[in-house]
Amino acid sequence: SREAAADLLESPLELVFQALRKGRTPDAALARLRSLPSPDTKRASQTYGLEDLPGYGRAKDWALNLARDLEDWRSGKVAWSDVDTGLLLSGPPGTGKTMFASALARTCSVEFVATSCAQWQAAGHLGDLLKAQGKSFRDAAQKAPCILFIDEFDAIGDRSRFSGNNANYCVQVVNGLLEAIDGAATNEGVVVIAA
Repeated sequence: SREAAADLLESPLELVFQALRKGRTPDAALARLRSLPSPDTKRASQTYGLEDLPGYGRAKDWALNLARDLEDWRSGKVAWSDVDTGLLLSGPPGTGKTMFASALARTCSVEFVATSCAQWQAAGHLGDLLKAQGKSFRDAAQKAPCILFIDEFDAIGDRSRFSGNNANYCVQVVNGLLEAIDGAATNEGVVVIAA
C-alpha cells in the first residue's frame, strides 16, 4: 500500500534493502525496521554497528566473534595469529554485503578501507592494476587495525579456467591478489573481507 511504502521510505535506504526479502511481506519488513534500537534516520552506513542490524546468520556470528577477538588482541590476551582474519561473503546484489563490512568496522572500532576489482582495473594496464591492488593492502596496513573490504571479488576469476589471449594477464591478477592477501595475513591488525 502507499502507507506501507511511505513508512518504509522513512528508514535509511540501506536498511530498507536489508529488510525487504523475497517472500517477506511489507508488514514483516516494517516490523523488522521498527525493531531496530534507534528511530534515528541517519544513514545506516554511518550510524549502525553490526549488532544493530537484523539478519546475516553465520556471517554475523563470525563477525561478533571477531569483534571480541580484536578486543582481546588489543589488550594482549591473544596473539594476532589466533584471530580469524578473513571472510568471503556471497549473495546477490543488494543483500547488504558492503553494509555488513562497514557496520563490522564500527562494531570493532577499527578503520574501514573499501576497494574493488573495478577500482584496481581503472588504474590502467596490468602494471597499474597490480600497483593499485598492492596500494589497497598497504593503505590497510597503515590504518591497522582495520577492515579491508574487497568488492566484486568474483571478477578476479579462477586460474584453472582462464584461456585464450588474456589468460596470462588474468593469472597475474590472481597471483598479485594471492600475494597481497598472504602478506595481509602477516600484517597485524588487517582483516580482509571479500564479497
